[in-house]
Amino acid sequence: MRRRLNRAFALAMVGLIVGGAVPAVAATRVSDRIAGTITLEGCSLSPAELVLRAQDLGGGAPGSRLDVAPDPRAGRLALLTTTADPHVLRFVISGLVPGQTYQLAIRDVASAFGVAFGRCGRLFWKGPFGGLAVAGAPPVSITGYAARTQLEIFRPDTDSWVGAAAIDFTDPDGAVRTLRWRSNILDAISGELQVSLEPFDVVGPDGTSCDPPAAGGIVYRQTVNVGRGAWATIPNVDFGAILGPGTGIDPGGDGGLVDPGYDGSRLTDAQRQALAMGAPLWLRVVPSRSSGPACNARTDGVMGWINLAKVANAVLENEEVDPTLQFGDPHNYDAPFFDPKGQPKGDAYSYVVVKPHPLPTLAQYFDLNYKDPLGKKVVGIGIFPYGTVLQPGDYFWINPGNGGWWDDLSDAVGSLVTGVIDGIGFLVDSAAKMYASIKAAVLKVITAVIMFVPGVSTACAALPAGTCDAAIKYGLEAAMASAGLPPTLPNWKQVKQGAVDYAAAEIASQTGVPPEVVDEAVALAQKGLDDIEAGQGGAEAAYNWVEPYFGFDPAVMYVTLHKTAGDLPDNLTLARGQPGNLFTPDSAHIPSHWLGETLRIPMVLQPDLSDVPPLVCTALFNQPIPCTTAQKAIYFRDKFKARLNTETCVNLNASTRLLLFGWLPVTPAAGLAISSVVTVQPKVDATWGGKYFTNCGT
Repeated sequence: MRRRLNRAFALAMVGLIVGGAVPAVAATRVSDRIAGTITLEGCSLSPAELVLRAQDLGGGAPGSRLDVAPDPRAGRLALLTTTADPHVLRFVISGLVPGQTYQLAIRDVASAFGVAFGRCGRLFWKGPFGGLAVAGAPPVSITGYAARTQLEIFRPDTDSWVGAAAIDFTDPDGAVRTLRWRSNILDAISGELQVSLEPFDVVGPDGTSCDPPAAGGIVYRQTVNVGRGAWATIPNVDFGAILGPGTGIDPGGDGGLVDPGYDGSRLTDAQRQALAMGAPLWLRVVPSRSSGPACNARTDGVMGWINLAKVANAVLENEEVDPTLQFGDPHNYDAPFFDPKGQPKGDAYSYVVVKPHPLPTLAQYFDLNYKDPLGKKVVGIGIFPYGTVLQPGDYFWINPGNGGWWDDLSDAVGSLVTGVIDGIGFLVDSAAKMYASIKAAVLKVITAVIMFVPGVSTACAALPAGTCDAAIKYGLEAAMASAGLPPTLPNWKQVKQGAVDYAAAEIASQTGVPPEVVDEAVALAQKGLDDIEAGQGGAEAAYNWVEPYFGFDPAVMYVTLHKTAGDLPDNLTLARGQPGNLFTPDSAHIPSHWLGETLRIPMVLQPDLSDVPPLVCTALFNQPIPCTTAQKAIYFRDKFKARLNTETCVNLNASTRLLLFGWLPVTPAAGLAISSVVTVQPKVDATWGGKYFTNCGT
């Protein structure tokens, strides 16, 4: 049963909660302290300007009758002290229960009092997984990155400045946008706007904050006027001209567009096609002094960025009889899933299990050397019985029991967006994180995937260096991105099984791969997705069995295509949905070379949140502060759930389209133009066959 614990487990858990949690046992040989350092990149703060707290944890899980409440009195504030380095503070939190897990919560005092852009700008925090730390464990390292440069884009339809936005690169009017930026680096004399196809590093290995991303990432540079503290406008940035065919930039020049004959930084058709289908852009402004760019992370901090992406506008074509490409049989729709208790909510955090994990036994719980802090916590407070083996898909929530005005504190800084995030911006920001996580996951496994099949590795070794790596890497990335399949997807395991053949077809469709790769594409795809699944979970060994979860599994649609001829054009896409629907329109690439006559394409259906206003969070004296990732995710989840409850029928119409030169959408040739009228009850799973289907009485 979907995300349900079995009955025996649920009854055992309820019994334990009713009976009370096992009391934590202190031990004299384990310290009652959490200690460590706070390093501030780009800023310095006195101990009085920063608040750090260890919070007690309660929680619950499906099947429990009640949640275990945390004890707000058990939390403790940190004592912060200076060091010889003005960018480093020491902290000690005393009076905790030895061996117990707490959540660390942090915020600078200035932002809590409503200072939006002080000398530190916006601070982003990196620390232990989920902010979790154990009393008596080795010292904790926390790093704060000061975004001393901010960038925003104007959204005309809402008359607002935002940190992420949808943009149609192919619309001559909608592709021209206005930006603004500011920096509190007071001796900056100018800035350079950078537009990239790849995410920027927060801080590079050499300690600089403006290293370019992977080769080919930056596709546009433009010198802009300085914004010292105050906003400076960057008008009329034409993204259609930047990204369209026949343009490029000169990385060694002054930036901006150069002669169309220049080919040094031209976008490939594959890159342009990905952008047309929703791949994001990353933008930032690098400030410069008279001596050069302000890139020293320790003294200059980091640059905030914005994300842009194209949101699809699907158009249903007329149905045509077609012998070459048809909709096959069957199709499937899996309805979205919401936690029945609405968890996580309030200040709670939730985690989903991504690999089988045995929780500590009673003996292991009292063993102070047993390294499973989160497992110990959830059995210690009674969420699960001792020794329970959790399975992928099980989930639970923990509640720190204190106000939600703290900043995000996690083991990775995934986004430096400093502007406001509204509904459509949340989708764009989520898409950017999806693409970044897919690229990182695929890059991590690609060598092992090629070496997995001896014939493939031998054939690839005979080709120019990197040929196979690039082709297989792009095939996996294209399939995962088109399906909307980041490794952090809650129902990854469910969707992944339907994506293997699709990923194999994408790998087999890449140019330059030897026949051995085509023949073994299914094995390569299976190995790649299996390895990515094995790499799920927190980066630290103690937390590699869970991922953050927001009580929501998105809906999934599986479209079956059938062809009777040879290879297809390589710029053919499947467009799905209509604007203004429950789900956003989307498109998936149709591989040119299939490994059979039938291909199933999974498509994760993203909620349409385009008209949802941003969440406003407040701290002391009701001052607005940036909301945490969890707060935003829960807010947008609940907005979508409320709309789902009012919908009785949703349109998922699908049609094929060509991308001319990998860029401009046009109607396909008559021999490839097929379409299907699909309507479903959005709360009900459905399977259907043939070209047309409706279960809504229309």
